[in-house]
Amino acid sequence: MVFATNYIFTGNGAYSDPVNWQGGLVPPKNPNASSTITINGNAVTTSSIFVDLGTNSGTITISVGGSLILNNGTQFSNAGSIIVNGTLTNNTNFQAFAGSTLSISGTYNNVVWIGNEATININGGTVNNTGTLDNEFNPGIPGTITVDCGGIINNIAPGIFKVGPTTFLNCSSGVSNSGTLSGNSTITGNLTNSGILAPGNSPGLYTVSGNYTATSTATHNFQIAGTTTSLFDRLDVTGTVTLDGIFNGSLISGFTPSGVHDLLVITGNSVTGTFSSVNIPTGYSIVYNSNNVALHFGTVLPVSITQFSASISDKIVLLKWQTSSEQNNLGFYIERSKDGNNWKELSFIQGQGNSSTINNYSSQDINPIEGINYYRLRQVDVDGIFKYSITVSATINAQNLFVVYPDPVKNKLFFKTPQSGVLTIFSLSGQRMIKKQLDNSQSINIRSLNSGEYIIVLQGNDGKTLRAKFVVQN
Repeated sequence: MVFATNYIFTGNGAYSDPVNWQGGLVPPKNPNASSTITINGNAVTTSSIFVDLGTNSGTITISVGGSLILNNGTQFSNAGSIIVNGTLTNNTNFQAFAGSTLSISGTYNNVVWIGNEATININGGTVNNTGTLDNEFNPGIPGTITVDCGGIINNIAPGIFKVGPTTFLNCSSGVSNSGTLSGNSTITGNLTNSGILAPGNSPGLYTVSGNYTATSTATHNFQIAGTTTSLFDRLDVTGTVTLDGIFNGSLISGFTPSGVHDLLVITGNSVTGTFSSVNIPTGYSIVYNSNNVALHFGTVLPVSITQFSASISDKIVLLKWQTSSEQNNLGFYIERSKDGNNWKELSFIQGQGNSSTINNYSSQDINPIEGINYYRLRQVDVDGIFKYSITVSATINAQNLFVVYPDPVKNKLFFKTPQSGVLTIFSLSGQRMIKKQLDNSQSINIRSLNSGEYIIVLQGNDGKTLRAKFVVQN
């Protein structure tokens, strides 16, 4: 007797119903390595998934326009290959064994749980995780996720994404998080966090080989079990760190801090912004430096700069900063750079000397350069000791000074330009969000945009193109 090895689902409905299969041939439970299952219709496992599919050792292909919904039962296991060109929705427990593959150029919706020992290739597709995507459930066989050009992982609340140490995101793809990210993980690409970031496994290291952007809804939960780098949670970023949201620090494993020490909890090539709320153990203070964020313990810092920002008003850059305490503070030198490396001193603002209250400072750059202007503060003590603040920036765009403000913005973005033409707003991934013909108005409503960074492009009627970048904070 010859058994069929090629099965084609053409109907809409129950996976187990012969009427939905070409020739009435329903694949057996536990498809073997020679089995090929093609889903051209819309299939749903209405009985127990363990009865319908069991463990797949063959190849399951979900065609463009096709879908497979995994419902009911305790677990589906994959030891073969699953190719998702359409839509795969997982409403059960899904274990991907070592040696198997899950290739996604369509959409994979993970609603419950996937434990991955295998290779997941996101080839221009999308993964929407609202359940648990666990790349670390078997520490001896960590899974690998490769996101190719155009692919993206959306970790959506209440989703939990344990990325794992062998995750690589290529071609400037990235992760968008509004759920929970945890584990000892490496992301090669950009990470935008609107949810919870909890590095390590009490404690550990989260590495981003790209830029890290925290929105106003982001929460950072860091644990401290000691003062050596392996005993406290860390976020290590090779690119730019943009901070916002909440920072929570907590002591674990019976650790009692003593002496004088600094914990570099966040490091990056450059650090901009500050947390809107900080909750850390008694005795610690948070310190924002130009390329790191530290938790300081043991002594009162001479000067604590808690906020520093740059904004544009009528071709003038306004600089504002705030201190929560000052000790022997001579003052602040304001420095500017056009490349972030070579700095020029602009002015000096005298400090308060000694103060235990909040002090607000401001300065203006009335002649900013065209393009990106980088600013930093060089805070100097009366004994000549100095340190640098984080770096902030403001952009004066093109020869016609296409200026957008305020930045960050919440509801309405204003702009100044002598040109007319078409305005288009893009996300950093290149998605067009808003397009508008420029009329006599000098503003545009951006209430429909989520928090994050955007690029606004003016295609002038004279053929010139002007660009500016701005941040939305809802």
